[in-house]
Amino acid sequence: DPRQSIYRFRAAELAGFLDMRKDIISSGGKGINLAENFRSRAKLIDFQNDFFTYLFDQSSLDYEDVVAGLDDSCQDVKVEMWLPHPEEIEEEMKSSDVRQVEAKYIAQNIKEYNRNGIKFQDIAILFRALTDIKLYESALSDLGIPYQVSGSRGLFDKQEIVDIINLLKYFSNSEDQISLVGILRAPFFGFSDEELLRIRMDNKGLDNEVRLINMQKFDNALEVLNKYKDKFKLESISKVLDEFINNTDYLSVLLLSRDYGKQAVVNVNKFLAIIRDLESKNTTTLTEVLEYIRVMRSGNALMGEASVSEEVDAVQLMSIHQSKGLEFHTVIIPQLERRILQSPKDMICFTKDLGLVIRSRGLSDKTQDNFYFSKMKEKEKELDLEESYRLFYVGSTRAEERLILSAAPAKFNKTKQSYFDYIREYLTLNELSDEVIEYEHLNLVPQILVSDISVSTENKVYDSLETPLLEKPKLRLNRAFNLSATALMTHNECSRRYYYRFIKEIPDYDIDLRKTDKEHYSASELG
Repeated sequence: DPRQSIYRFRAAELAGFLDMRKDIISSGGKGINLAENFRSRAKLIDFQNDFFTYLFDQSSLDYEDVVAGLDDSCQDVKVEMWLPHPEEIEEEMKSSDVRQVEAKYIAQNIKEYNRNGIKFQDIAILFRALTDIKLYESALSDLGIPYQVSGSRGLFDKQEIVDIINLLKYFSNSEDQISLVGILRAPFFGFSDEELLRIRMDNKGLDNEVRLINMQKFDNALEVLNKYKDKFKLESISKVLDEFINNTDYLSVLLLSRDYGKQAVVNVNKFLAIIRDLESKNTTTLTEVLEYIRVMRSGNALMGEASVSEEVDAVQLMSIHQSKGLEFHTVIIPQLERRILQSPKDMICFTKDLGLVIRSRGLSDKTQDNFYFSKMKEKEKELDLEESYRLFYVGSTRAEERLILSAAPAKFNKTKQSYFDYIREYLTLNELSDEVIEYEHLNLVPQILVSDISVSTENKVYDSLETPLLEKPKLRLNRAFNLSATALMTHNECSRRYYYRFIKEIPDYDIDLRKTDKEHYSASELG
């Protein structure tokens, strides 16, 4: 299928395929078009035929209609276009702010789909680029939605891996205080920020007994760390890490304390497997292993999370390229407002038509294009644009039952710079809508963020003098969530403060109790 040629960056040439097909047909061969689609429902195919005929008309490749091959007796759902409701957009918002709004409403819709019977593992979010994927991971995590990132560059940035890297750094240099703090705060030892502060400060203003307890816990942790540091002199890195992780019950804590516990565990196992592989290639010292990790991180190497078995119910996050050949019940394609083309920044380029093309720098150190470079740049833009059409087609055709297109435009462009600009022209849409608009093959559905605070409180009006400040709030938790050590400490000290800070998400009132210019503080000043 020439519409699925999406690997120009690996030197794939669609023209070569098309020329070969012409040669076969001109030599008496036959061109067979496999037009039946046995993956997607009819209404999805209707949209794809209509929209991509419009889109491919702007390229050199003709679009041939696809026929639904499935029995469509079951419920058939139209394609949806999600845009933020006008009330969600403020004038001073940057594009990253609007994209954060998009990530949140995608997460809340996924939560609702799951409540209605769609498994998380049957939902995929497909990205043209993984640059801002952290926003979507965070939004899913906030709602307790398990997810798996396929083939990203994020393995070394996952918290469970950062914990182990801090461990290696400390074993390599025991003077590295930042790594030590990271180890102590990690599930290895579970210190809270408050405990670390008490250890760091002197006795002044602190309960000495409490500080002594914290110091004893700290000394025990250092004793354990020193014990394993000595083991590196005799045993391999992987063996010491295995023993340390097992003896501190690190994996058990990950399973219990994180919504994506299984994913965290397989990430740790993948990291340990990387260490063993390095050791098999004679990279055996802590310095060498840490240098390998540094190079991989700084080079943004493709080192994604480990694959979890299909039995794990988690939303799939991946690039459209990675989704090629796969299929999902529900597909969401976000960031359609993202600019499609970027100008070439290379100083030296090679093309079959023009050969080697070089541009120079002027006296002001600014790059200067010449005739050949400008001609090459225009041709490359044309080819990249056509491939971007095909990339959008591949992403859209991964859906079996439901296809969601989503954009978070900070403004409407006058020129066609993104997929959303093409959809906007296709729909003749000139502004954000505050109500659902039904088109022939697509429904435009404005998205409003719903506060997903899983707390049930009674509708009770209290007299201002009889407000039961010490009454524990009644909580009805209907979603999974993470509790940090700090949150647990806060709940132990004051359940109402925990309620305001971690459930209602009201920040603590920042007040300096050391002030001497006031005799007292009002109740409101004290929070």
